[in-house]
Amino acid sequence: PRGRGGRGRGRGGLLPDRQQLMQVQLNMYRLTMNDESRFHSDEWFQYAVEIRDAKKTRKKGPDGEFIKGSDGKLEFVIVPFERRGEEKILDTNMGDNPLSRKILQKLQQDLWKDGEKLIVTDGHKTAYSTKRLFETSDEMQIEDSSTNEKPKRPQSVYGPADGGTPLEHPQAQQTAPYKTFYVRIKKDCEEEDSYADNVRPSWYFIRLTEVGVIPNQLVGQVMENRISDYKQIEILRQLVDTVIKSAMSSTLIAEGRSPHLFYLPEDFQDASVLGNALMNKFRGESYSPFVGLAQTAKFCQNGNVFLSCDAGLGWFDKESVNEKSIPILDEMKNTIAGVRIPSVHEPIMDDRKKADIEKSLKKLRIRMECGPPSKEWEEEQVERGRSEDWLKKRRFQSRPPTRMDCKPGKVSIIWCACEHYFNELPPRRPRNENQDLESAKKGEHGERDAHNAETQDGGGPEKMQEQGARINICDYWLQKKGITIKYPNMPIVLIKTKAKIDEYFPIEFLYQSFGKKKLVGADDHKDEVLGWNDRFAASDRIELTTKLKEIASEMKDKSSMTLPQLLRQFLNFTSAREPVTVNAKVLPEPTLTFGNNKRTFLKNGSWNLRGVKFSSPSDMSSFVVVDFVGGSACETVVENLLNVMNGHGMQTPSIFNERQRMLQNITVRAKSERPSDYYETFRNAIETARQFYLHDKQGIFCAHKTWFKTKVSNPNNGETVDCLFVFHNRQRVMILPEEENFETHRLVYKDGASCDARLKAVVDGNRNGTYDLFDIRKHQDGYDVKNGEKWVQKIEFVWQLKTGEIHTENDFEKSLPFFPKEKLEELEEHIECPAMLIIYLPDDSKDRYSLVKMMCQFYFGVQSQCITHKKYISQRNMNKQDDYCSNVALKMNTKLFSLGNQGCAWDISCSRQISRNIPWVSEIPTLVFGIAMSHEQPIS
Repeated sequence: PRGRGGRGRGRGGLLPDRQQLMQVQLNMYRLTMNDESRFHSDEWFQYAVEIRDAKKTRKKGPDGEFIKGSDGKLEFVIVPFERRGEEKILDTNMGDNPLSRKILQKLQQDLWKDGEKLIVTDGHKTAYSTKRLFETSDEMQIEDSSTNEKPKRPQSVYGPADGGTPLEHPQAQQTAPYKTFYVRIKKDCEEEDSYADNVRPSWYFIRLTEVGVIPNQLVGQVMENRISDYKQIEILRQLVDTVIKSAMSSTLIAEGRSPHLFYLPEDFQDASVLGNALMNKFRGESYSPFVGLAQTAKFCQNGNVFLSCDAGLGWFDKESVNEKSIPILDEMKNTIAGVRIPSVHEPIMDDRKKADIEKSLKKLRIRMECGPPSKEWEEEQVERGRSEDWLKKRRFQSRPPTRMDCKPGKVSIIWCACEHYFNELPPRRPRNENQDLESAKKGEHGERDAHNAETQDGGGPEKMQEQGARINICDYWLQKKGITIKYPNMPIVLIKTKAKIDEYFPIEFLYQSFGKKKLVGADDHKDEVLGWNDRFAASDRIELTTKLKEIASEMKDKSSMTLPQLLRQFLNFTSAREPVTVNAKVLPEPTLTFGNNKRTFLKNGSWNLRGVKFSSPSDMSSFVVVDFVGGSACETVVENLLNVMNGHGMQTPSIFNERQRMLQNITVRAKSERPSDYYETFRNAIETARQFYLHDKQGIFCAHKTWFKTKVSNPNNGETVDCLFVFHNRQRVMILPEEENFETHRLVYKDGASCDARLKAVVDGNRNGTYDLFDIRKHQDGYDVKNGEKWVQKIEFVWQLKTGEIHTENDFEKSLPFFPKEKLEELEEHIECPAMLIIYLPDDSKDRYSLVKMMCQFYFGVQSQCITHKKYISQRNMNKQDDYCSNVALKMNTKLFSLGNQGCAWDISCSRQISRNIPWVSEIPTLVFGIAMSHEQPIS
């Protein structure tokens, strides 16, 4: 098998000679503090953010009557929205999301217009400002956390913006001032979207609670290395990161929850940042790769502060595709959603065609667009008193992207528009203020009247047909919207909307909408990501990162500030344009040495594991298999895995001639794929393993005169030692190493006398010497004594006293185990069994894999190894299947590492003399990390 290491040396040229010093550019840019007198404020104010749904409602007086203004119109007020007596709070505890970012960005704009009050927020639960946002008592309220019955507001400085542990702050008080704000946004679209005018805006209630004050002297103290308190540094780091993310989320494309990458707009996505190969590959696609930038603050020793930057990839729909709009009905090709029909002028009669069209429409995201109305209709509306603004809104009508409504009980498609009639809604009531007020009090047509009061422009009542009159869909569009349906024999489609009534739209007004492509983790994009990382590696990656940083630095947010300007305005920081350069040592290339000093050399970042013994093989004393596939494939694959593990020198449960029977008894079939059944499946698997190994329920150990070796921890001090479970004469005996506890039995003689003895073995009938059971291991053809010192066919149990005297079963009446049954039951939870859970999965589904790992690690605390049926059977031949098992064995050898076996697949030699130590590690205290040389986008 080929273990993947790095993917070559990039395009930076040949490396210099080994163990030489060279200058290396890092993806870090130094942040320096300007003159302290340039701080725009003596302190920063920190606020806890709480967002709730709000609504606009009529204002009532103390007597319960609706209040009118001086112009005689009803007054409205914004209040928190309550559902079933509870306010709906937007959860930001798990990080920011697109909605919270949009709401807080709107608040930023409103505060900037109101006296240039500058706040920064990344959409999470914390915001900062250089000015106190509310000064006088009539602007703010005081919340006493000791008497207020409402949920307590955060009273401390929050920790990392990713939802870490709150950090206490000395200025946190028992009473916290707060102020409420209201913002209005269109959460389902952007302001520049073509259908924005048809989306109703939503109101949101924002509560900012002052929870801390950070003095600007903290910056100087940290950068002058006068503060080493982690909490103080973390407070400043979060502030800097929030400023950075606030600017980037306002100027770049931010997607998902708590994004790490912020993507450049489409205008900047060219070959210089994507590479020609990637650019050309997606030239004709409806989506394309976008390059993004990640920037975070790094506070290092000696007061050094850096901006750490990196680039990454994501996949988005192309804006040009949305502008072009792909109609679902193609009259030139006579197709609907790609399904060919006889003619666009005749009704569709073929049931198979109908089924194919419906199936295709279910897969599409649909956007409705229509207009403009006829001039005759506009003139008629002008005569009826409609204003120019009213007409302007109806010249082009659209709906946000959605899908076809396929709920049970609803007719999703009506196949001929001209044959469909429906009952109209009752006409709107004439505009009369007294009538409006009375109907509002009585609750009659309240929503409609409120809507009329807010949206009508003073024209006369709308002329409609009599209530309940039936009208054809084609006549409705002509009379009410001034639009003639061009293809009246084509279908009309029910699409999902927030309206309380079903809305059908002629298919000629429907267009395909493209959503964001799912992220880079998809298998079909891994090669593209790896290729892009190869193209922009080493020095090319630093050049790309520097270019992206410069582009992002020139883009202005809503307050007309760039990121460098915001850093200066808020923190008095200046970011270097060039990356940091440091001296680095070129390390000697390591040589991998397997067992028996067998060397292997890296070739193109790969190495070969075939036919090698591991340097320090681990022992897998016990295991159990959980099968999510079914059938006999699981047992075949696991048996091959065990053979490969033995070939690498790893020890597995040694009942060779009963391996098939053993696998049948320790394989648990998953009941179902339902997450609720996973816990029961794994609980049964662990119990099955304990019954098989610790209790020999099937009698396999006893029948083959072998034993089970595992580990037990001392309940008193937690120390772990090896132990054996021997099943003899219907007894279960636990044996500890001789240096830990000599006695295994108390021998009772016929005369009533007794003495302590240890269970041992003699080999091939020779009683001149005994062997401890820890020194004997069962194999297929016999017993291995002391790691190859002897190879024998037969052993016999004997008991040895401390004096060296040997007794057989004929010399005493009975033997009593040193650890009785009751004691073993107490110790059972401290015994390692099973040592490994082998999970056989049908494929590498992320959801299933995550559930499996959660069960193994969090609920049961057992090491686990997954094997996927799809990958195993995809190997071309038996040698490739063995290679796959070798890679699995390599992982299992590491997971089974212990202080006793020092499990390690290879040693590392950096010179001609083989050594377990890397020479340069001992020069200074060094922490070694394994780093992926090719990586995907961080997932939010």
